[in-house]
Amino acid sequence: MKFTDKTFSEIGYFQDGNDIVFYDVADAQDGFVDDLVYIENFYLGGDYFVEFLVDSTGTSFDAINLL
Repeated sequence: MKFTDKTFSEIGYFQDGNDIVFYDVADAQDGFVDDLVYIENFYLGGDYFVEFLVDSTGTSFDAINLL
């Protein structure tokens, strides 16, 4: 999955049941998040697992580190 306009330092995440949710850290500063990216059933693995994340600089991150 690629974040085309954010670096990893600008992205936060949390677990919601079996889902992983990504958000813009700056957007959350007011206590409200306007835009979220959900990957449903991420924590179940298998076909739902995303192996790598890539930010706007092209830096990749092995998503196994999020488990």
